Amino acid sequence: MSIPISAIAAMSEGSNLRRVQAELKRTILGGLIRAKWLRDKRVLPLTSAHWELYNIIHHLCWRELHDFPNLINCRDFNDRLQWLKLFDQDPKIVQCSDKISVRDYVRERIGDGYLVELYQVHDRFAQIDFNALPNAFVIKANHDSGTVVLVRDKSKLDYDTVGARIDAALKRRYGWEKGEWAYSRIKPKVFVELKFSDGKRKSGRTIVFPDGRVSSGV
Repeated sequence: MSIPISAIAAMSEGSNLRRVQAELKRTILGGLIRAKWLRDKRVLPLTSAHWELYNIIHHLCWRELHDFPNLINCRDFNDRLQWLKLFDQDPKIVQCSDKISVRDYVRERIGDGYLVELYQVHDRFAQIDFNALPNAFVIKANHDSGTVVLVRDKSKLDYDTVGARIDAALKRRYGWEKGEWAYSRIKPKVFVELKFSDGKRKSGRTIVFPDGRVSSGV
């Protein structure tokens, strides 16, 4: 089956048009963000060091919400989160975002009783001593969200596939592309911890209190 040259040319023109339109949208969006930056700088303590993160945050909000955050008079929880990303960079946020170092934070305040049993911590998947582990456990990366491997029977574990997944996660700079700067400052590690028995998993709930009022619970 042959495709007419005219059809190929039309597809090429359509593809070029889409590229031009996409580039035009990026240029316009970039100009709007720059103009907002100049306005915000008159009120907020923004410096050139904030620009990259500011730009990322505004692109993210536009992509997800089709709106920019109001950083001067925050309207809702989303606006407050973006403000905090820019102006509240306490080192404790990095510590508490790290699934390993947060254990020290918890231990110092309320003791070990609320910590899941930790078996091993390593820089690479290949360093895990599986002979020293029980039959069931959980493998996680400390610096991101979603890199979790539940192992119910280690004799059935696909070591090559899991190892490739974990090592790929450890090489990735997580969080910065969404303005979540704290994750990007964590030194990536792989760790192994206790797996709760099926049906006995402890539940958790996150409650947010903007302005001292409950906003949401997860």
